Amino acid sequence: MVTIDMITRGEHPSLVQETKQEIFRIKGIPVILYAPRDYWLLTEEEKDRICNGCGAQGKFDFIPDSVWFMDISEVCNIHDFCYYSSRPCIKDKEEADRIFLSNMLRLIEAKTKWK
Repeated sequence: MVTIDMITRGEHPSLVQETKQEIFRIKGIPVILYAPRDYWLLTEEEKDRICNGCGAQGKFDFIPDSVWFMDISEVCNIHDFCYYSSRPCIKDKEEADRIFLSNMLRLIEAKTKWK
């Protein structure tokens, strides 16, 4: 298991090692989101320290946590974690962005199945 301290010191595996997890249901429809395996192991305290939903962390947050009446904060939190735990290289940044896009498309697809 990778800990927050290991991530901070740069002793972590690549973001490519993913797992899928059913995180929640939207109007009864399961939505499977992708995230690094260690994201699902975060405690609430660690998650609060690393992730802040959509937009930049700070006093002024102009980016909403919802799009088309969908809560996308979990997708943004996964993206925050990917950036936090990635090595400072373009490959990890691009992988984090691909995970973000994939998760957003999964939410949109689930929304189109609503009745």
